[in-house]
Amino acid sequence: MSGVDMKLDDWNQRWVDKRTGWHKSEVNPTLEKYFPTDAKPDTFFPLCGKTLDMIWVAEKGCKVRGAEFSQLAIDQFFEENSIENKEENGFRQSTSKSLDIGLKQGDFFEFPEGEKFALIFDRGSMVAVNPSDREKYAEKIKKLLRSDGKVLLSAISRDEEHLKNGPPFHLTLEDVKNAYEKIGMKVNLLGTYEDRSSLERLGLITINEIEITF
Repeated sequence: MSGVDMKLDDWNQRWVDKRTGWHKSEVNPTLEKYFPTDAKPDTFFPLCGKTLDMIWVAEKGCKVRGAEFSQLAIDQFFEENSIENKEENGFRQSTSKSLDIGLKQGDFFEFPEGEKFALIFDRGSMVAVNPSDREKYAEKIKKLLRSDGKVLLSAISRDEEHLKNGPPFHLTLEDVKNAYEKIGMKVNLLGTYEDRSSLERLGLITINEIEITF
């Protein structure tokens, strides 16, 4: 599980070098499967990159906010999707009336805690955090979640050959429980599936779809 500890500048360099194999050109299936159909939750994306998931959620009439260290990723998100934007209150904010998306550049652990979210979607965030920072990460997520809200998280379990490589780091259901249950959160396994889309780079991946609530 050790892998290579990543620093913020290391992540930024991956964007510069275009080594962003985690970025997908389609909406995440876990998000599609478990997104609430009876509400329009304010939604937060930690370590958001330029994921298209944010547009999918915003198009449902939801307020979307994201945290991302790489300014290049933020720039590419708005440019590649032709979204007009402006700087507003420390966020790069969409100016489209149909898309309420605001992204903040900086360290995730310094993201302002004045606003809480009904939904936090964690597709590639906790698996990217250095394992030594997982408890700190869970504490931060808890501070950003509404008391009646939930986290949807995709945890990656990797085969033995690729187990020690990372990021993305091997993250089991037990790892998630160890981080969240000790701070009073409930962890529930929703489903499991195999991801063979990155066999050469990451090996066979088992995705555990997890819900976290108060």
